[in-house]
Amino acid sequence: MRLGQKDDKESSFKYYYLIQISATQNLKPTDSMSNSSKKRNAGKRQRQAIERRIQNALTTIYDPATPNIDLFNMGMIYDIRIELPGTVELDLAYSSPMHPGNAGLVEEVEATISELDGVEICKVNVVTDPPWTLDRVSDHARVNMSVVN
Repeated sequence: MRLGQKDDKESSFKYYYLIQISATQNLKPTDSMSNSSKKRNAGKRQRQAIERRIQNALTTIYDPATPNIDLFNMGMIYDIRIELPGTVELDLAYSSPMHPGNAGLVEEVEATISELDGVEICKVNVVTDPPWTLDRVSDHARVNMSVVN
């Protein structure tokens, strides 16, 4: 028998054994999942969907200090916390803390994220520790920076 090849007798026995067990216990594929785990999985999927929408929305808001690159690709969003139902909290670090364009950035992010389906309240926390560095910039943004600069 070659490496990685299954023994037909063993696999057919396992399959037969599983069929016998499920037939005697009247199992269905969903019977093994409890209601709480189904709800947990649904909640997880809902959080993931909201997080994708938030990430997409953050690509429409640009860093005031680097106007051709969005917040998400600049790595300025440190954390996205989603509490169901509909409460989102973001940690944002400024790429240039003293830049005058930062004045309305928090409000712009909160307004944009609050408009998304599944989000009722968005709170943005400005963080300074750890400070933002160029190491956080995505490869996509690096290419964009090299073309512009």
